[in-house]
Amino acid sequence: MEWLCVRINFLFNLVFFILLTVLVHLPRSSINPSLAGLAVTYGLSLNVLQAWVIWNLCNVENKMISVERILQFSNIPSEAPEVIENCKPDPNWPTRGQIELIDLHVQYHPALPTVLRGITCTFPAQKKIGVVGRTGCGKSTLIQALFRVVEPTKGRILIDGLDISKIGLHDLRSKLGIIPQDPTLFQGTMRSNLDPLEQHSDHEIWEVLNKCRLAEIVRQDKRLLDTPVAEDGENWSVGQRQLVCLARALLQKRSILVLDEATASIDTETDNVMQKTIREETSRCTVITIAHRIPTIVDSDLVLVLDQGEIAEYDSPQRLQHDVAEDGENWSVGQRQLVCLARALLQKRSILVLDEATASIDTETDNVMQKTIREETSRCTVITIAHRIPTIVDSDLVLVLDQGEIAEYDSPQRLQHDGSSAFSKLVNEFLRRSM
Repeated sequence: MEWLCVRINFLFNLVFFILLTVLVHLPRSSINPSLAGLAVTYGLSLNVLQAWVIWNLCNVENKMISVERILQFSNIPSEAPEVIENCKPDPNWPTRGQIELIDLHVQYHPALPTVLRGITCTFPAQKKIGVVGRTGCGKSTLIQALFRVVEPTKGRILIDGLDISKIGLHDLRSKLGIIPQDPTLFQGTMRSNLDPLEQHSDHEIWEVLNKCRLAEIVRQDKRLLDTPVAEDGENWSVGQRQLVCLARALLQKRSILVLDEATASIDTETDNVMQKTIREETSRCTVITIAHRIPTIVDSDLVLVLDQGEIAEYDSPQRLQHDVAEDGENWSVGQRQLVCLARALLQKRSILVLDEATASIDTETDNVMQKTIREETSRCTVITIAHRIPTIVDSDLVLVLDQGEIAEYDSPQRLQHDGSSAFSKLVNEFLRRSM
């Protein structure tokens, strides 16, 4: 806007200079000098007036963006009431923590595609449920629907048989516990962060701090529970902040606890502490875990696998692990290679080719494969394309190729004893790398 005014002033002054030059060179009889002076005076003031008008028009245009934003916010539908007097749940609800999803459809906007489509399943009470899936499959949307951050377009969610859409938001959310991926702490003290409503005694607070391995850290400060916490917990590490959120959730003693990728951004040691504490202290809770790491949900009672907003699988992790997904994605690389070996042995061929079969597996699986091949292929001709030298040292013969030609062909023992052989050099190079 400032640059626009500079350019307008420059153009005006240029035109004004040209007009003055013309007025000076005109004959005196062609124009009255007093009128010429009046025109010059009005011309100078017109420049200032024009710049002021343009400046204000630009300001109005910029400020209209704020008006548009306010208008957009005013058109956003309000959330449901916090409390519905004629439909309040029992004070002890939920007593069991069973969650039923019935034909659940969720859509963020009528113009946007449906995120969750026809989700129907039951989370049994006091069980640990793992929810997994690729990015964008609807895991976080499922949790938002449970807390009614977004309302379902179709279907129902029942907790202990009560339709959560019929009760107030405060009555619902105050009964659910959550540990988010990004730990949230507030400026104040450790006590105010763990018990903001001052509903628990110091003994209860210290008890959960001990369970979450935070008691010793808090005791390092003489102020104990009055230890200061900076805005967003900046004076605490990410792992410690997440443990504080876990302690806060345990202190509330909710029947339903949601872990929304709570261990995604913490170190392995803190992850182990959290997993152990959750296993020991939530035996009477329904725990829903949005998984980022597979080890996080392997000890769950049930695993819900979402794919493009629909249920792909829902069963115990043990049963699901025995089922083979597309490309064997639910099996490790080593396990997949062992399955391929088992398939080859089952066919009982006279000739078996191993094309660098152990190149991308761990050493332990490599040893298992080598032992199995030695024991089960005594009546087969086995051709091994080698990636690791130990893979072929117990072969009867070794063929060494160099630029498409045979460089050497003999037993590995003879080739290794010949210090000038190419095979011996490969063995020595492998030994140097291993050291």
